Amino acid sequence: MRPSSGTAAVPAAVFRINEGYDVPRLAKGLDFFNVMTYDMHGTWDNYVDHHAPLYRRPFDQGPTQNLHSDGALSAWIQKGVPASKVVFGIPFYGRNFKLADAKNWKPRAPSAGAGQVGAYTKEAGFVAYFEICE
Repeated sequence: MRPSSGTAAVPAAVFRINEGYDVPRLAKGLDFFNVMTYDMHGTWDNYVDHHAPLYRRPFDQGPTQNLHSDGALSAWIQKGVPASKVVFGIPFYGRNFKLADAKNWKPRAPSAGAGQVGAYTKEAGFVAYFEICE
């Protein structure tokens, strides 16, 4: 076995792992797997949701049933990556949405696109941690 040779930033979505990663082979060659447990939801979904949920929620069904941090980390480990090599990505930023109906604000409510522009990030629907703190 050759020595470890680096790190990789890898996706959280199980379908992405399944479609493009030879996990056992990578597990032998990499020191760390930086699992991108953020941006799991966003304006591309056309509904509002937390972009980095920790655990499965009751409404996470079908293709989103494992689209949460616990599901992502567990998938990499179940596919052969030692838990000691898995690094949990934590987002220090937030995403926000424009609600399609201001009275319907719970997760999975329809969105009408990206929300507020960050004062410093200058990007609609994206705010840095320090902007959230302000």
